[in-house]
Amino acid sequence: MKFIYLLFFVSCLFGLQFIDYQLIAQQRKAHTKGTFTDSSNRYYQQATLPAYLYIGTSPESGSTLLNPTQQAQPKPMYLDGHGKHYIKHRDARLPNGGFTFEINADGKPPVSSLLFANAPSFRRNNRLFFGQNLQLTIQAKDEMSGVQTVYQSTDRNEFVTEIQALAFNREKEYFVQHYAIDNVGNEEVTKSSTFTVDLTAPQTNYTLKGEQQNQVISARTLLIFNAIDELAGVKHIQYRLGDEPQKVYTSPLRFSHLGDGEHTIYYKATDNVKNQEEENSFTFYLDKMPPIITSEILGDRYVIQGKTFFSGRTKLQLDAIDNKAGVKEIFYSVDGAAYQKYEKPFYVPNRTGNHVVNYYATDLVNNRGSGKYERTVTSMFMDMTGPSLSFQYTGSKFEMNNSIYISPKTNIHLVAKDVESGVQNIEYQIDGTETNEYKTPFQLLAEGTHQIAFTGYDNVNNTNNKTFELVVDATPPQIFAHFSLPPIASAIKILAGAGKANDKETNKEIGKEPNKEINSGSVAIYPRHLTIFLAATDNMTGTHQVFYSLNGGGEQLYQQPLTCFAPKKTNRLQIKAIDKLGNEAMEEMIFMVE
Repeated sequence: MKFIYLLFFVSCLFGLQFIDYQLIAQQRKAHTKGTFTDSSNRYYQQATLPAYLYIGTSPESGSTLLNPTQQAQPKPMYLDGHGKHYIKHRDARLPNGGFTFEINADGKPPVSSLLFANAPSFRRNNRLFFGQNLQLTIQAKDEMSGVQTVYQSTDRNEFVTEIQALAFNREKEYFVQHYAIDNVGNEEVTKSSTFTVDLTAPQTNYTLKGEQQNQVISARTLLIFNAIDELAGVKHIQYRLGDEPQKVYTSPLRFSHLGDGEHTIYYKATDNVKNQEEENSFTFYLDKMPPIITSEILGDRYVIQGKTFFSGRTKLQLDAIDNKAGVKEIFYSVDGAAYQKYEKPFYVPNRTGNHVVNYYATDLVNNRGSGKYERTVTSMFMDMTGPSLSFQYTGSKFEMNNSIYISPKTNIHLVAKDVESGVQNIEYQIDGTETNEYKTPFQLLAEGTHQIAFTGYDNVNNTNNKTFELVVDATPPQIFAHFSLPPIASAIKILAGAGKANDKETNKEIGKEPNKEINSGSVAIYPRHLTIFLAATDNMTGTHQVFYSLNGGGEQLYQQPLTCFAPKKTNRLQIKAIDKLGNEAMEEMIFMVE
């Protein structure tokens, strides 16, 4: 059985066709439309080219152009647009009823695109930015005959065939053009892209808003960051305090949460294509503590139980120290008046009573004293009067004719009272002699009139003076005993010795044998109805009482004459007289009654 082979060949009617594109920046190369047979022997031709049909009896034999019109110049056949086309031969004897010849009409150009890799990108205001390590490749696809060549031009230079990825290691704006051609000469329209490579990191500056003094700031000071990037723009600023985690800066920083002392803040900026600034640092001292203010009272003062007393001669001096920035000013207020600037020590109003002095200091970053740093003197008492003075006695005292009489045993007390700052001490003089400090009660031994002058000092040296006179009575009364009858025997022998209460020899003799009967020749003898009358006189204060004791009996107050004495025995009569101050006189008498 013989087979007839039909050979179909398609050729370009015009041979090489040149298309001239007027480009914005760079002239395109000329390309030819044609045919292409792939590795699977599939046939492709450019969709607009004419097709001619040839026939032969074997693959090796020559072929003849079929010319159905029998014209001298055969007319070509044109395929109906882009896509697959078929020429069929029907033969019922063949298993499939004939043959089908496939012709691929390729009328669409490839599609190319730029592929950016290895670098961050950012678009702003219709501008495209890339960061470091940018690589660019051009990818192209064709749906039928396949891509033949890709062309690219950088910055309006000549179009070249893109072989490998392009590197962009210079910071500038780039202009890239590209297009692709498929295997049958379909040309893509030139595409272009403009982008900027940004290789420079931002620069960050800071400003301090508020109180500052040589990198010493207050808790109210704000730290403001400002970063500049001329191309892609700043994405963010990051900062960290010491070893704290890093944070993104969004608004001015406050440091009131930090403790007083030195701190370091680290900061850097990153642009929108990830260029990152080297980390910077700023060390500052956060001064949160206001000055410490102290007061000193110049002159008289006394402090007790937290309360301060002072005199009208006293001034108040204020001083302040600051741990870092330095003291700026001191202000004070007295008794709720408006604050005024402190210049020098000042007097508190010359008015008795409590005074309240408030004062505070500011430093050079305007930290103002408050709380424990704002001092209030709440117990500052103006004491303008000295102590009140008086005198008292412990022991005998007698007043008569506007005079005060005391005995040598009487204790004299000098008393000072001060309800404000309190008594500091008392000094006194007796009859103009040297000054003594009063510590304990004292006595005046010398009989006669004495003048005592004393001065009381309070604890802020206010004084008061007082003078008084005393009469010292050191002499006891004189005792008198009157017998109603004269003796009937010898004269009365007064063993006590002429009224002297302290005749030691007589008392000694009497004391030998007080109850022994004595010969009538040595002791006077009186009638049985004898009555004795007792009396005493005193030259200053007068006699207070007379006591007696008979024959060793109990001491009794003399109120009436003495009678009824023991007969035929020696009677011993003891007499004691006391004046108004307790000065005592003693006498004894020995006698007998018949």
